Amino acid sequence: MRFKFIFPNLACGEMMKTPQEMDYVLSKGITHILNVQIGCDAQLWYFSELRKKYPNTEFLHLYFSDDKQSKPRWVWDTILTYIHSVLGLHPNNKVYVHCALGESRSPAVIYLLLRQVWFMSQKEAKEALRKKYFKPLGVESKYEDYVEGIENYIGGGE
Repeated sequence: MRFKFIFPNLACGEMMKTPQEMDYVLSKGITHILNVQIGCDAQLWYFSELRKKYPNTEFLHLYFSDDKQSKPRWVWDTILTYIHSVLGLHPNNKVYVHCALGESRSPAVIYLLLRQVWFMSQKEAKEALRKKYFKPLGVESKYEDYVEGIENYIGGGE
């Protein structure tokens, strides 16, 4: 399972496929889970069941399509608001951001957070993800198209 802490309170990876994987993630102190997969009824049922089984863990499912460059502003705004409310108000919380494979959507969200919450430059954010996530897990970066959309959102460009 792809699961890696980027910071002590922020982890990135792929969807938990078994109860054992979910237990592993929660054993790391994760208090909040942000799912950025493409939505479907089966996944909504899955999260409904998770909420019942793990009532002390907060889940947010955010529909995140493959249209990498043209995310509506509300998608990025929602992610930033959620992270600010979870980590800003309660620094002991730990957030796990995941998508299906942990190769594009979840790293793109982490990139957004590194740029907007941790105030890293484009270069610093890309390097942090390369060192702390992609290289240790042997994942080839597939999130570059999302980065362009994020930079358009934040008015980036260096």
